[in-house]
Amino acid sequence: MSKIPNVMDYRAIDGQPVHVFFMVISPASAGKTHLQALAKLSCLLIDPVVVNALKSATTPEEVIDIFKKADS
Repeated sequence: MSKIPNVMDYRAIDGQPVHVFFMVISPASAGKTHLQALAKLSCLLIDPVVVNALKSATTPEEVIDIFKKADS
């Protein structure tokens, strides 16, 4: 996992710095799987507790654990 140092100017529409960044990659044969993943991410990232936890995460395992807890 690559962590962005503090924040990144990603020229976001709202002009705010970016604290978390996700890439969704799927094979062409996966159909709408990437859309389902994006929809799930959108729902989870509405929660400021989840976002703050992700900002503090330092390992991939921590990120997975945050998503598992948020999804339960």
